[in-house]
Amino acid sequence: MGLHRLPLVFLVLACAAWAQQAQVAPPPAAGVVTGHVVFADTQRPARFALVTLVRVPDKATLDADMNGEVVKHAPSVVILNGTTGLDGSFTVADVPAGDWYAVANMQGYVLPIAKVGEDDEDYNDATLMREVPVVHVTANRSSDIDLALHRGGAIAGRLEFEDGSPVVGGTVRIDPVEGKSGAGRLRLQYMEALNRYDTGTTQTDDQGRFRFAGLAPDKYLVSANVFTGNGWRLMFDGERMTHGYVGRQGIVTVYAPETFRHKDAKVYEIKGDEQIGDADIRVALSGLHTVTGRLVGKEDGQPLNWGDVGLEPDDKEFVRNASVQADGTYRFEYVPPGTYTVTVRTAATVVDPKAPNYDAREYLRRFVVAKVSVVVGQHDVRMDDLLLVAEKPDKDDPP
Repeated sequence: MGLHRLPLVFLVLACAAWAQQAQVAPPPAAGVVTGHVVFADTQRPARFALVTLVRVPDKATLDADMNGEVVKHAPSVVILNGTTGLDGSFTVADVPAGDWYAVANMQGYVLPIAKVGEDDEDYNDATLMREVPVVHVTANRSSDIDLALHRGGAIAGRLEFEDGSPVVGGTVRIDPVEGKSGAGRLRLQYMEALNRYDTGTTQTDDQGRFRFAGLAPDKYLVSANVFTGNGWRLMFDGERMTHGYVGRQGIVTVYAPETFRHKDAKVYEIKGDEQIGDADIRVALSGLHTVTGRLVGKEDGQPLNWGDVGLEPDDKEFVRNASVQADGTYRFEYVPPGTYTVTVRTAATVVDPKAPNYDAREYLRRFVVAKVSVVVGQHDVRMDDLLLVAEKPDKDDPP
């Protein structure tokens, strides 16, 4: 009887295997994208340019993203890259059927990202990508698209002190006058896909020189951050390393050609592929001043030994920060003339003001925050002692 059942067993196993194979989805149908990339100004082939295909999301996905909804999809290919050859041609295989943004990318050339105004909040990725070519891919077929690289403008210069010596390793920024550029508004996923990050920062070389290339038509401001902090220290308690700043890290921002005010900065305009080479920034710190003061308790006249103080001009263009020292003093350096507000954000007397972190700090008294105005003219300013009122202890605090 067992011999008669044997074929039935094989039949059942075969059906099960067939059903299991039937449940495995076939690979998605794909096509091939081919084309050429040339330089728009010379019509010569762009050799070894990066070609990126980014899947165009459907409208439902875009609307959901704008509304902050979480949109989940089955795993699928959304980014494909290729590289041009010596003749500027490229081939990207195994491209799933559908619509794809096609972008050619090379250093010094502009991405075709549309610009939106600072007050234009009704936009999404489709709005920003509206000028990017789209190729429609059909399964088992070849789709052709030709792309052109447009050279961007460039702004270069030298960062130097007032005696002409270079600022080596200085951080220089370039920003559109009216908010962010179109590329700066794209989601990070798109910028990663396009192999570009619109940070707008660079470092000066050993001669203090800097250069920004591949700039889209726009009006720009160029500025530099000069670090004037006191450094930091590393501590070891036998088990772990901790570090902290000695004082507060100071940063002075200077706009080209030589001003500390955003409103007085020079505007550089790029209309096409201009190469502006005289955007020099002169850091004249000798005309700046120092503002010092001391925090003391109003009840007993004793200095505080821990806290954080800010200095902000009336136009609120920047904020300087200073730490309260063990003798209650604070100090702001390199302050341009103007009217400012000194704000005591946190103030206290503590057992050990050099404790490495907040958890290890034991407070004796806390004080109410306070503000006071100060005018900086042609000389350094020594402020009167700022008298602070101690906070009343909460009833739940231990005695």
